[in-house]
Amino acid sequence: MEPIKLSDFNRIYMVKQFESELNDLLAGSSLSAPFRTWFIDVLMLIDKTTVQDAIAQWPRRIEHIEGNIYAITFRKKEKNIRVLFASMPERIELLCCAFEEKRSNDYLRAVKLAKQRSEGIQK
Repeated sequence: MEPIKLSDFNRIYMVKQFESELNDLLAGSSLSAPFRTWFIDVLMLIDKTTVQDAIAQWPRRIEHIEGNIYAITFRKKEKNIRVLFASMPERIELLCCAFEEKRSNDYLRAVKLAKQRSEGIQK
């Protein structure tokens, strides 16, 4: 699986499916515009520093999941949008996204998918 480099960043890449999955997730949502603005700010921070420094600066926005998998979380009362990424020595790979709701397994499935995609990139 060959990652795609995001043109406005030095170290941010995404798996091929990420953009369409994010667009599908946000389609018709009132959270789309505020999320996208906020998400660019978070990516700019991660691009310019280490993931650990970004976590220290924004601990409720970026969190370690396990291994090299992390989550960027946009928290709202009705839904939390989670973007899962892998932190690699030379780059950040955006792997997948999901809504995290109180009674939803979407996020658990997304974590499993992120692990699979991360393993596919590292091979």
